[in-house]
Formats: sequence, structure tokens, C-alpha cells
Amino acid sequence: MKCDKVLKLLSPYQDNELGKDIRDEIANHIKRCNSCEREFEKLNRIYADIKSLEEMEPHENFTINVMSIVKGIKDKWSFGKSVYIYSSVFTLFFILGILLNPFASIGTSREAGRETISTILLGGQKSVSGDPLKSAVVDLTGGNNEKESV
Repeated sequence: MKCDKVLKLLSPYQDNELGKDIRDEIANHIKRCNSCEREFEKLNRIYADIKSLEEMEPHENFTINVMSIVKGIKDKWSFGKSVYIYSSVFTLFFILGILLNPFASIGTSREAGRETISTILLGGQKSVSGDPLKSAVVDLTGGNNEKESV
């Protein structure tokens, strides 16, 4: 067994949570590897220090105080979560509105929309005929294409 795996399993080994085969393998590795042996000794000292501490009784209102703090955190998170959800949905619809309607014009008339499209197609030039969209199509095709209707 390699050192990195042994180091990850030292705590479960110390707590006797591993099967016999793995425990034996770790024990053999610790006997042969000075580095892992030192880490195991450090872990043993930590466990001994923890066990030597005297047990403390919590204050009589400890549970009530902790639960009120947890409830306060939960309430704040639930409000914050809904704000993030609503703002994300709004942003998504706003961006989709822009992306799906690139030729929108301020005016509502059909002629204003056609003028906007022809301006985009002609690169800012004014139309030469009465129909700006037809003029843009003629300009893009390079000739007079009267048969095509747009």
C-alpha cells in the first residue's frame, strides 16, 4: 500500500473502522515507513490530548440559542435564494428578448421595420427606389430583380 492511501486511512485505522486485512496492511506499512509512522504518532498524540480534556456541560439555553441562529441563517438564505432565482430569470428573458428581436425598431409601423432592415442590409445607405427593402435586395443581388417579392 502506498503512503498517500495509508495517510488517508490513518484516522479510520485509529478508530478501528477498517476490516482486518486493510488494518494488517496499514500496520505493516507503518512498521516499514518512517514518514507514515511519524504521522500515526502525531494522530495518536492528538487523540490522547482530546481524551484528556474534561467533559463540559453546555449552558442550559445552548440548544435554544444555536437553533435560533440556525433559523436566522436559514431565513436569510431562503430570501436570498429567491432573489437570485428571480433576477436570473429576468436576466435570461431580457437577453433572449434582445437576441431574438435584433431588428426591433422604436416605431410600430411595418414601414419603420422595413426601413430598419434595409438600413442594416445597405450598410446605412438610403434606398434608391420607393421600397427600401426591395432596394436592399437589388443592391445585394447586384442587379434589378423585379420578379422577387419580399
